[in-house]
Amino acid sequence: MKVSIVVRCRDEEDWIGHCLAGVFAQDVKDPEVVIVDNGSIDRTLDIAARFPIARILTVSEYFPGAALNRGVEATSGDTVVFLSAHCVPKDSGWLGALVGGLQGDVVGVYGRQLPVTFSEPSDFRDLIVTFGPEPRVQTVDSFFHNANSAVRRSAWDQLPFDETVTNIEDRLWARQIQGRGFKIAYEPRAAVFHYHGIHHNQSRSRAESTLEVLKSVESFEQQAYMPESLLPARRDIVAVVPTLQSPGLIGGTDPLANLLAQLTACPYIKDTFVVSNDETVLDASRRARTTAMRRPPELATTDAGLGEVLQWVVGELAAAHRYPDYVVYANPEYVLRPPRIIDALIEDVCYKGLDTVFVGYPEYQNFWRYSPSGVYEEVGEELLPRRDKHPMFKSLLGLGTVTRARIARLGRLVSDRRVGVMATHDLRHTLRASDETQRALIEMIVAEENRLASRTRVR
Repeated sequence: MKVSIVVRCRDEEDWIGHCLAGVFAQDVKDPEVVIVDNGSIDRTLDIAARFPIARILTVSEYFPGAALNRGVEATSGDTVVFLSAHCVPKDSGWLGALVGGLQGDVVGVYGRQLPVTFSEPSDFRDLIVTFGPEPRVQTVDSFFHNANSAVRRSAWDQLPFDETVTNIEDRLWARQIQGRGFKIAYEPRAAVFHYHGIHHNQSRSRAESTLEVLKSVESFEQQAYMPESLLPARRDIVAVVPTLQSPGLIGGTDPLANLLAQLTACPYIKDTFVVSNDETVLDASRRARTTAMRRPPELATTDAGLGEVLQWVVGELAAAHRYPDYVVYANPEYVLRPPRIIDALIEDVCYKGLDTVFVGYPEYQNFWRYSPSGVYEEVGEELLPRRDKHPMFKSLLGLGTVTRARIARLGRLVSDRRVGVMATHDLRHTLRASDETQRALIEMIVAEENRLASRTRVR
């Protein structure tokens, strides 16, 4: 059995010498070693050149599966070992234990990864918990880790690594090879020291990209990872529509009736409360079979803030021993509300565990504000190309906002943490009927939509 080792490195000057010294001190002698380097700018390759390396390859744009495949293509062994350059074999038996596990229908083996004394506490914990002392053979569990692994070349010939994913190419390969009737094994005797751990010091961006790939590999369904009592349909969610007066008909359409119909049709909303002293509004609420609530005198003026109104509503509910989980706020003045936007907001806030989520319109322009110190200040980033900028969001709270009831209980609508923004790129969704200029435009749009709908019905 000829063994080839593919070592991946990216600026590993501090570790490459220790890694290769461990590789060439194994009981299995004369392995073929190929290095795949992703543009190191330190002394990694100079240090590696001190060892009997068979070949050094360089890759410019790094995708782990592509780097591994290029490495395998440059080897001649019938067994191929993968090792990250920041991993150091624990002892001289590492390689023999790793390749020795390739027996029968086991075509992939991965070894143990141990922290070092200066590993970050979270990395130390994760390595100890993930890589235990007992060997196992996996027929369904697709966990596999190419920082320290070996595969049969014949299996790789059948199924090279995916070259499009940014990470967990190893787990994806394992799942696919298991689907062909083969097995994966874990061999704890094949141990290496891996100082930064499997989660890269808890990098959020890496975790997010890993999660996206995992979702595709595992056929991820959100409901499977939520207690049933936390699912949107099981939460106590109420809608609150506070308005001083009816917006009237716009383009032949009643926006208040449309909003109430949308809220009552939402399968997640248990009750809708319309808060007003306007008899037209209260009558519309009763026709829609929602609950009409008269505002107390102190909240019946334009001076009353939205937070105060929401605080009063949840206070009234509490007095009736009703303690909802979330409150939905929507304003009928946003006439061109997209269908099912409320449903989507509720799903977002529940499945992501947010405190507040609202609709926002992304802007990439530069903004300036007048500061308390009496000067104009730029808000956001410099005049960068759009592809390099992060958008500012214009909040469209009245188009749709979902917030925890405890936030409303404080007299606020939006939390100061765990906030999500659901972006709309349709400028029509930003139009508000209380603005006379915008109202004229809304009437034109609604009238045209009604005309087209009428023509469709006639046909």
